Amino acid sequence: MIKKIGIISGILCAIFFLWYFKIQLIDLFLKSEKIVIKNDSPREVLVDKAEKEKLLIEDIIARGEIKMAFRKEANKIIYYNQNNFLETDLNGSYKNNLGSYPFNDFKTAQFSKTGSFCLVRAGDDFNVYNLEKKQNIKLEKKIKQVRFNSLGDGLIYLFSENGFFELNISDLEGKNWRLVRKIKRENLDLAVNPQEDLVAYFSRQANKEQSGIFLTNLIDQKANNKIVEKDIIDVLWSPDGDKILFSFYDHSVASKRVQLGYYDLLQKKQFELGVPSVAQKCVWSEEADFLYCAVLTSEVLKEFKLEDWYSDKFVSRDIFWKIDLNENKKEKIFTDLEKYPPVDAFNLILTKEKLVFIDKISGSLIKRPL
Repeated sequence: MIKKIGIISGILCAIFFLWYFKIQLIDLFLKSEKIVIKNDSPREVLVDKAEKEKLLIEDIIARGEIKMAFRKEANKIIYYNQNNFLETDLNGSYKNNLGSYPFNDFKTAQFSKTGSFCLVRAGDDFNVYNLEKKQNIKLEKKIKQVRFNSLGDGLIYLFSENGFFELNISDLEGKNWRLVRKIKRENLDLAVNPQEDLVAYFSRQANKEQSGIFLTNLIDQKANNKIVEKDIIDVLWSPDGDKILFSFYDHSVASKRVQLGYYDLLQKKQFELGVPSVAQKCVWSEEADFLYCAVLTSEVLKEFKLEDWYSDKFVSRDIFWKIDLNENKKEKIFTDLEKYPPVDAFNLILTKEKLVFIDKISGSLIKRPL
C-alpha cells in the first residue's frame, strides 16, 4: 500500500513539474517572439525578433541613432551618431572618429562635397562644423535656412529681416556676405544646384499665388519665371543639375495625398511620376536617368504631413521602387519581405552595387544589394 502511495505521489509530482516548466517555457517563448523598439518618441513599432536579428546580421553598417550620412569616396561613408562624426566602409568594418560635438536637439545636417564640413541644424540654430580643424561655428540667429554652395566652399542662406527674407551668399563662417535678392513670403526653403550658381526656392503651405518652385541665378541675380505650379513639400536636385525632383500635395483628392514629380531644365518640362513619396526619401542615379525611392505606407495615418514624419508621429513601412525616367517604367525592389524587415528610410545613398540609407525605426545605417 505504501509502495502504491509512493508511486502515485511521484507521478503527481512529475505532472506538476512538467506543467510548471511548460508555463515558464511558453512565457519565455512569447516574450522572445516580439520586441518593442522604443526611442524618445511617441511611437512604438513591433518587429519580429528574427527579422531584427536578420537585419543586424545581413544589412547593418552602423547601429545607434544615426542622424546623417555622406558618401565621401567609393567605399567610404561619413555619418553622425551620438555626438560623433565617424568614418567607416560599406561593411562597417572599422570606425574612425573625425570629430565630436554635442549638438542639442539635432534636427538635420548636410555635408560639403569634400566631406570636410558639416552644416548642422540644432534646435533653431545653424552650425558649421569643420572636420579638419574639429571646430564648430555658430551662425547668426536670424538665419532661417542655409545650404552649401555648389563648390562646398561657401554658404547660401535666407536671412530674416523686417518681414523679408534676404537671400545672401557668404563664406563658411557666415562672413563676407553679399545680398542676392529680397523675397517677401512665408515658410521659405531653398535648394542649391550642385553644378552651377542656381538656386531653387519655394514656400511650404503657400497660397496659390506663392506656391510652386522659383529659380534664381546667383550671378546675374535675376529670378526666372515659376517653373512648377504645385503645393511643394521638398525638392532634390539631380547630380548633373539638369533635373529637380519635387514632392507635392495633390489637391485633386479629398485627403492630403503626396505625389512625386520632376522638372527637366533642358526640356523646360514638368513630369509627374504617380509615386506617393517625398524627395528626401529618394536618390538620383549619377546620370539622372533613374530614381530609387522609398514609397510611403502607413497603417496608422493615411494623411501625410512632413512635420509629423519629422517628429515620428507618422511612421512609414516603405516599399522601394526603381524608376526609369527614360522608359517611364517603375519596378519594385527588395520585395522579399521574409528577408527585408520594415524600414522608414531617409538619407538615401546610391553606390555601384548597393543602396544605403538610414532607417528611422531602428536608427541604424543600412545597406541593401541592388
